[in-house]
Amino acid sequence: MTVVPLSPTRAQLALLDLVLAAPEDRSARFEDWADRVDIDVLPDGSHGLLPAALRRCEAAGVDHPWMARLRGVYRRHWTAGQLARASAADARRVLGDRGIISLRPADQQLADALDDPTEFALGTVRVVVPWREADRAARALVEAGWRPDPAASGPLSARGRLTWSTRRFDRNGSPFELATFLNPHVIGPRRDAGVWERAAPTVDDGDAGLADRLVLALSDQSSVDGALRWVLPARALLTSAARPPDLVPVVDMAAARRVLPLLVARLDFLADAVGCAAAGPPARELAAVATRRPVDEGPTGAARRAWRATIRLPGATAEIVDRHGGVRRAVTVARTSVDRPY
Repeated sequence: MTVVPLSPTRAQLALLDLVLAAPEDRSARFEDWADRVDIDVLPDGSHGLLPAALRRCEAAGVDHPWMARLRGVYRRHWTAGQLARASAADARRVLGDRGIISLRPADQQLADALDDPTEFALGTVRVVVPWREADRAARALVEAGWRPDPAASGPLSARGRLTWSTRRFDRNGSPFELATFLNPHVIGPRRDAGVWERAAPTVDDGDAGLADRLVLALSDQSSVDGALRWVLPARALLTSAARPPDLVPVVDMAAARRVLPLLVARLDFLADAVGCAAAGPPARELAAVATRRPVDEGPTGAARRAWRATIRLPGATAEIVDRHGGVRRAVTVARTSVDRPY
């Protein structure tokens, strides 16, 4: 199934207009948004913009009965964000002491693209290490007092291939995931190796390269209908760059085929609906890549995606087995349709 590129409702677009409006226009934009929604049943795609709406409306002096509700949402988001940042920083300190390089959680990298990082609601705390260092990194965390998820699979196969891509750890109620990939939407050995090459100038600070961060932003919440949280970091990354970053090396591979329509649609949205002129060149470049790499909707492509998800994404095995009607059928489909596990 192809990723639906973009489907925000009028109410979600009104919320985005509120967030992007000039300070003097925010009171009117708030009223317009409030007239379109029931704050008790907001769609999932709206929640990612609520912290930014609150911060920007407070700065503009907006006075509305809903502001108290938004402050409650923001306080929960801020508290969770503080715990997430502290947990990731502690884990990266442990790894750094052992000489293991790592990248900061993707959501934190996107949040820090904004003038006010607290406007971005953080999600999964996922510290990234090179896959060859993953087993050593896991041992270092255990020795430092982190508790691994007992459901995690073994570290290496008999052939020396990593058999897990994320492993959950917890210490004093501050969970995080150790991962071997930066972007769960574009996974593959070439992709993962390229992330580290492009991060080389800034890897000491734990940030991916600009192109990888922009693809992260553009693929953010791709499973959430009408999500618009991605607009803020994507626009910030594009407008802060001296020139539009070259995204082709990041996505011109089979691993990115399925997400390409989403990236093109979101870049077009930035250019046309948000007025971000810097989105135009990469949108045209990725449209050309999408033409060269059409989405494979046949059984081979479906089996490859299923197999890749099984070995790379936690919690996917049960879903895939159920989809194929049992373990035996799922294994048969994977073995007969896929020549490699990526």
